[in-house]
Amino acid sequence: MLITHKIARRIFRYSVDFLNNQEISGWCFHRLNKSKPVDLFFFADGIKLGETSAGDLRTDVMDHDVHPTGQCGFSFRIPPQYNIKSYRTLFIKAGSCKTIIASFQTDKIPEVVDGVLPKVLFMHIPKTAGTSFNTFAKAYIPREKVIVHIESEDKEKYASFNSSYNYIAGHLPLRTLAEYFDLSAFDLYTILREPYRHLHSHFNWVKAVSHIPDSSFSLEHPQVVRDMSMNMQNMDLSQPEVLGDFVRNLEGFGLDYFDNCQTRYFLDYRPERVTLTHVDQALQNLQHFTGIGITEQYGAFTKMFCYKIKANFCEQQRTFNASKSTLLFDYNNPEIREALHPIVAADLLLYEYVRADISCV
Repeated sequence: MLITHKIARRIFRYSVDFLNNQEISGWCFHRLNKSKPVDLFFFADGIKLGETSAGDLRTDVMDHDVHPTGQCGFSFRIPPQYNIKSYRTLFIKAGSCKTIIASFQTDKIPEVVDGVLPKVLFMHIPKTAGTSFNTFAKAYIPREKVIVHIESEDKEKYASFNSSYNYIAGHLPLRTLAEYFDLSAFDLYTILREPYRHLHSHFNWVKAVSHIPDSSFSLEHPQVVRDMSMNMQNMDLSQPEVLGDFVRNLEGFGLDYFDNCQTRYFLDYRPERVTLTHVDQALQNLQHFTGIGITEQYGAFTKMFCYKIKANFCEQQRTFNASKSTLLFDYNNPEIREALHPIVAADLLLYEYVRADISCV
C-alpha cells in the first residue's frame, strides 16, 4: 500500500509508476528547481538499499505539461541480496534532507513469479484498461521477459519473440496474432469494455491527439490519425444529429477506429463494416482465450490472472493511460445511444455475452 506524505508533496512532485520486489520506477522533481535532478534514496526499514538520480527522460511527463523537459524519470533495481519481504516498509527519500516522499508496506508489493514462467499473449484492445494491465503483469514477470506494443515492431522480429519473451502484448487483432504466433503455445488474454463508454473514451483519445498539434505526443501518431483528430476538434459531439452524421460518414481508416472496434479484434478477416452476422465468428473465437475480463470488473480480472500464472495477488495502486475526463457526450442519453448504435451494435452483443459468462463463474 502506498503511503503519501503531505509535507513532501509541498516540496516535490512525484509518481511511482512501477514497483515489485526487484524494481522501482517513476518520476520526481523539486517544485522550485525543476532543472536539477533530485537525488533519491531507497530504504527497507532502516537499511539503505541504494540511491539514484531522477534525471531520465520521460516524454509522457513533458507531453502532459507536468515537467518542462521531462528530465525527471528514475529507475532503481533493488540489489538481489535484499529480500524486501523480510522487512516491513520500503521508503523512498528525496533531496539532501532525505525527505520521505513515499512508503510501501512490503506485504503489498508484487513479487516476480518464482519457477517456471507462463507464456502469455495479451490482445490489447485500445481504451479497455490494457495499459494498466500491462503494467500489472510486468510486476509478476521479469522485465527482460516482457515486450508490449509489438504493433510498432517489425513483423519480421515476431518469430524471435516466441523464444525471447514470456509476456507479449500489442494492439493486434486475433487474426494477426494467429498468423505470427502459435496460439496453442500461449495463454491468450484480453479485456472488453462497455461499448458506449468504450466509444466515448476512444473519441476522447483521438480528439486529444491534435490538442497540441506540434507536441511529440501528436507527432508520434500517423498522419491519418492526426487528420481525423483535427476534423473532430470543431465538432460538437454532444449533439445527437452531429454524432449521427459522423457515424453515417465513417469510411476507410475511421471504420477501423470506431466501427465496432472490439468485435473487429476477434474476427478472422477485416470487413469494411461490422454487422451482426460477424458476432457469431467473434463468439467462436473466444475459445482461444484463457481469460477475458471486462473493464468494469478489472480487479476480478487481475485476480484471475494471478491465479492462472500462480502468482500472489497484490492490488494495483493506480491506473495508467486514462483519458482526460472531458465529457464529449452523454452516453446514457437515449438519443445519443440511438445515433451511435450502428457502430456499437455488435460490440454490445459480444460484451453482454462475456459479461454474463463471467457472472456465472
